[in-house]
Amino acid sequence: MSFAITTEAGLLEGVDPPNDLVRAIATRWPMGIEERVLNNEKCFAIFVEQGEQEVLGVKLQQPDCESEEDAYAWASIRGWQIARAAGAYLKLGYSGLMIAGVYYRAKEPTRYEAGIALFPVPQADGGEALASPESGSIDRQLGRGSREMVFGLVRAIADTKDDKLPHVKFIGTDVRRMSQMERVRLDFLLFQSHVFSLWDEILPEDPIWQRLVEGGVNQIFHMPSVRAAR
Repeated sequence: MSFAITTEAGLLEGVDPPNDLVRAIATRWPMGIEERVLNNEKCFAIFVEQGEQEVLGVKLQQPDCESEEDAYAWASIRGWQIARAAGAYLKLGYSGLMIAGVYYRAKEPTRYEAGIALFPVPQADGGEALASPESGSIDRQLGRGSREMVFGLVRAIADTKDDKLPHVKFIGTDVRRMSQMERVRLDFLLFQSHVFSLWDEILPEDPIWQRLVEGGVNQIFHMPSVRAAR
């Protein structure tokens, strides 16, 4: 369903993704993506579990928070940072796709972890794989070029930093199963020159849309999604 959101930075338009792009994404995602109907509305099932296998991603962790409220607030801020950086990231010209979102989890009663959750799927002959030789744990576990995609987004976030937002550096970059990150929100799928919103419901008042426009994105594909297991 198409929509338009007027933000202080300009207009953001949302349109349905073309079928050919959806098919390309569905075949590239490791466990597949299928169109479904949920509550009489079309949505897309992103498969993240298959038997005992589970999708692996990279968590960008920041120092622990002292309350769940702080962790949730930081997860929101990290989502805004991804949105503001999306346009700069796409200009890097990677051929693979990446699902980007945020997470937070409880570690102890007074300690909570928050950060960014990235799920890169590099293309073997894409620029991301050719940019550097296979390097480290990320490439070994997720495929050559994954590390380049992850740190490409990290650089884009740094380059588009909003001085009005608090800034805390990441202290850890680790490969984890999605379930290990616990509360994960999948925000965007970044592919070729396109941004796909994975939110099932578009909330016009959310600041995340203004951040997209601030970063030079004025049109996105709306691909309402749910996580699924086979």
